[in-house]
Amino acid sequence: MDSPAAGILLIADPFLKDPNFKRSVIFLCEHQSEGSFGFLLNKAYEYSLKDLVNNADDLEIPVYFGGPVQTDTIHFLHQYPELIKGGYQVIDGIYWGGNFEKALELSPNNARALYYLALVERRAGHSDAEVEDLKKVLAQYPQSRDARRELGISYYQQRRPEEAMEQFEALQAIDPDDLTAHYNLALLYRRAGMKDKAKEQSAKFVTKKIDPGAPTYSLDFLRKHPEISIESVPWHVHKDVPHPEGMSAGGEH
Repeated sequence: MDSPAAGILLIADPFLKDPNFKRSVIFLCEHQSEGSFGFLLNKAYEYSLKDLVNNADDLEIPVYFGGPVQTDTIHFLHQYPELIKGGYQVIDGIYWGGNFEKALELSPNNARALYYLALVERRAGHSDAEVEDLKKVLAQYPQSRDARRELGISYYQQRRPEEAMEQFEALQAIDPDDLTAHYNLALLYRRAGMKDKAKEQSAKFVTKKIDPGAPTYSLDFLRKHPEISIESVPWHVHKDVPHPEGMSAGGEH
């Protein structure tokens, strides 16, 4: 077992009886000989941010019970140190606190924020808000595989098969090898009586699951779109990017 350190997740022992920490997940922000500090991540609070903060009337953002100490304060974690000054770096890419007023001013339509907010809303049972936020993400980035996948799952959980099918088909058009698309389309097609399509998707899922390194079904797509295929190579050249004046393609003056 690794020693406790900032940035790790602590999961409560299943037999822990303390009501404050029973079945809890804690994000550890600080661990020193004098003590440790962290936040509970999975205990939803009964109020949203707009109910607790002035000038936040439009921010229907879920709030979580961070722990039994200093319950009269609000803390937040974020990934925008260049926009929210004064935060404390917990680990690379995750910051605790900072200018709260500036955080409230940030664009409510930020696609990354909306995506993760939708996942939080799903856990809190706010399925309609979850769908609307994922749709906002896709309005900005229609080729987002993650957003298509999660919206398909959202519709599936809401028992909206036609809309779920539409999202998984769109996901498959973007990534022909996506396992989630194969699996869910096999189920949806079968329930819709489309037995041949269901059988095809099921076979692709089984094959790809057994050998995830074989891009069997995307090869034809990648052959037709070399500009996408080349992105899988860690080091490659973008020929459409102009070289700086006086610089040759080989990097020599």
